Amino acid sequence: MPDDIVLKQICPVLPGSVRRAVEQMSPTARAGLNEIRLRRGRQVCVVMDGADMCLEGGVPESLIVTDAMMAEAVRLVTASSVYALQRELSQGYVTLPGGHRVGIVGRAVADEGHVRTQTDIGSLNYRIARSMPGVADAVMSYVLRKGVADVRVLVVSPPGDGKTTLLRDIARQLASGALGRPPVRVGIVDERSEIAACTGGMPGHDVGLACDVIEGCPKPEGISILIRSMAPRVIVTDEIGGAADAEALFEASRSGVGVVASAHASSWEQAMARPVLASAVGAGAFHTCLTLSRRAGVVLCHRVLDVATGRNLLQRPLPLVASGERGASHGHR
Repeated sequence: MPDDIVLKQICPVLPGSVRRAVEQMSPTARAGLNEIRLRRGRQVCVVMDGADMCLEGGVPESLIVTDAMMAEAVRLVTASSVYALQRELSQGYVTLPGGHRVGIVGRAVADEGHVRTQTDIGSLNYRIARSMPGVADAVMSYVLRKGVADVRVLVVSPPGDGKTTLLRDIARQLASGALGRPPVRVGIVDERSEIAACTGGMPGHDVGLACDVIEGCPKPEGISILIRSMAPRVIVTDEIGGAADAEALFEASRSGVGVVASAHASSWEQAMARPVLASAVGAGAFHTCLTLSRRAGVVLCHRVLDVATGRNLLQRPLPLVASGERGASHGHR
């Protein structure tokens, strides 16, 4: 069933009244859930196929987030975390089994200018991750346009508009043999455990046959470990943050390892306004940029940019839809 992920992996970590409201939704509606947002003292909201709305229930008052409901939600979410809780609270999220991320904000506890943990939690955002095999079909020819030996691709979109879903399927297709090519050794640096979502060393999502994953590790160290130990042909990782991430990816590409990475930005121009990304692109870490956004619940690839020439290789935007859902619209993350 299309709603199994929500029922099996999300509902158990929701407070009771919210869980019951989600369970009462139709399977089609649950399949379109992207996010569930709890804000203390306010009504529960959801994002469905990219649109924000209030979650309806049989008793409206039960869907106002009380102190008790927030305490229950925090207890359930943190009990499900397999990583050091304080580290995740300091970063503002907990990653659940299955790669779902729960964003957490409240009162920050800082020490020497760094957030060490959070208390008095005021908001939770459950972001639902789904495998969507085939979602990269429309762009694989561009990913491989210079051949397996020279994959240098940056994926850019606003938060929640499909970067991780696309990265996951690019990794799967490369590691399983894309476009009639033999499988390529892929290494995933899964710092937040969202791409492969491993449990006990086993990927929770299909990331392909010839794929090795290191998770819970900062990107620079993870890239170095993978190159030394697994000799990947391509490194895949999510959300370039600081200069150390960009430098590690550049060094990997300079050593002959392909790179596929993502960054938060609404456009290529906005991405290049970030010095870290502009420096990495200027140094040659990437030769192709895919820009994504969501429209009417469907994630579109608006541009495939040849970085060297600035030319858009697309004549029109490409919808990124899983092979089993062509003609339907479901959320990516």
